[in-house]
Parts: sequence; structure tokens; C-alpha cells
Amino acid sequence: MARGRIGGIIVALGLCLTGSLAQAQAAMSCADGAFQWSDGKPRINLRHILCGEIKKNGDPMGLHSKALVSTSKIIAGIDAQPTQPDGLYGATVRFENGTSKFSTLYPDNCTPAQITASIRYAFANQSGPAKPWGFLGCSAPTVPTAEQCTGPKGQRFVIRFGLNKEGDINTAFPLIGESCQ
Repeated sequence: MARGRIGGIIVALGLCLTGSLAQAQAAMSCADGAFQWSDGKPRINLRHILCGEIKKNGDPMGLHSKALVSTSKIIAGIDAQPTQPDGLYGATVRFENGTSKFSTLYPDNCTPAQITASIRYAFANQSGPAKPWGFLGCSAPTVPTAEQCTGPKGQRFVIRFGLNKEGDINTAFPLIGESCQ
């Protein structure tokens, strides 16, 4: 009888945790001014990566995923280049202030949680410095899990990321044409 109760408690706990995760992911919105940095160490500037930003001088920055673009008030449109076999692609991102910039984007099949997990994986498993700035790391281990962002057929790719003076990740984007060894 105790085994049945414990099993039920474990199932209920699992449902609560899953529900919390689903609610947390559903709550991610570029329209939320408080949506900025991830929890954990290092922190990741999710607004820059998932929503794009406009500097005080009007210059556009970021936007490396279309996962939350429908919630962004500053993105006017995305003119995408053809998608590569690994799911990566380049795009000209048009901002509401009339500016635009070129950006590389994570595969469209990746969720914000998978992108965040891949950035953390790349940080923890750096393959070295990137020239002229930043660091490089693979998006997933040799045998990827569903937690990481990979291409449509499970392809890994290289992420370039930059740290701020506090050691947090201020930008992280995929490199087209680079593969993980």
C-alpha cells in the first residue's frame, strides 16, 4: 500500500513540475518588459537572443530565433535566406524603427528552453576562443538529447557567444558553415 502512495506522490510531483515548466515557457514573451536574463549561472540575455533589442542610439541588436518573434513589438519582419541542412539560416531582421541587421538564426524546430540549454552546453564545453571576439562551443553532446537545440535530423552546430564584464552571456548565435568535431 505504501508503494502505491509513493508512486502516486511521484506522479503528482511530476505533473506539477511539468505544469510549472509549461507555464514558465508559456509566460516567455517579448512583450513583457521584465523578460530579460535567464536564471542560473551564467545568466543568459534571453531578450537579446529571442526578442532582439534596440540600443539607445537606435541601432538594432540580436534576434537569433523566431520562437518568440510574434510577441515582439520591435520586429517589423524577417527576410530569411534558404535554410541549411542543419536547420540554421541567415536573415535580414527589420526593426520597427526602420533599421535592419543581418542575423543568424537557430533552427525553427527549437524551443526557447532548448536554445537556452544549448547555449549553456556550449559555455560549459567551450572549444576555444573565437576571433575577433567571444568563444565557441557545440550546441549539444555527440549524442544529443531532446533538451538541446539541434537541426531537424539531430545535427549539432557551433555556437559563438560573448560574455559581459560580469561573466554572463550577452549574446549567443549559431555559426553557419561550422560543424562540431
